[in-house]
Amino acid sequence: MGSWEYAGQLATAPDFVKQGKLGWTTFPTVPHGKGDPKSIVGNPSNFFSVTAKSKNRAAAVDFITKTVTEPSYVKDLIDIGQVPAIAGIEDQLKSGPHADYTTFVYDLVKQAPSYTQSWDQALDPATAQKLLTELQKVFDKQSTPQRFVSAMDAE
Repeated sequence: MGSWEYAGQLATAPDFVKQGKLGWTTFPTVPHGKGDPKSIVGNPSNFFSVTAKSKNRAAAVDFITKTVTEPSYVKDLIDIGQVPAIAGIEDQLKSGPHADYTTFVYDLVKQAPSYTQSWDQALDPATAQKLLTELQKVFDKQSTPQRFVSAMDAE
């Protein structure tokens, strides 16, 4: 999940959050499972991309870099409960209005030996929709993991 969900909860269910009813944790581990439980998958609160074919690629990258590190932009994200994808902002998070949550997320990412972006965000829109549709079928017990793999292989 992305850190925007906390901000979404603040906007749609502020009393639920203020009453301390919203919790968060790491993803559960599987006994004898493979992999490092500190490795995580998710999405930063904000990300931008520039096509390699852009005629103004360098200028676009420069603009984005300056924008996402602009102190007022970083502060605004922290103030609404989002965690900017920027190193070295521990003190800002600790002194922000949602410090428990934002420092938890930041430390989770900081300590991760690997970080992978969610599949649906890394794929083209048509393939991402197919992935989400087929995955939903598995969770609804309308399909099996094997059929999910077969459907995605056919893509």
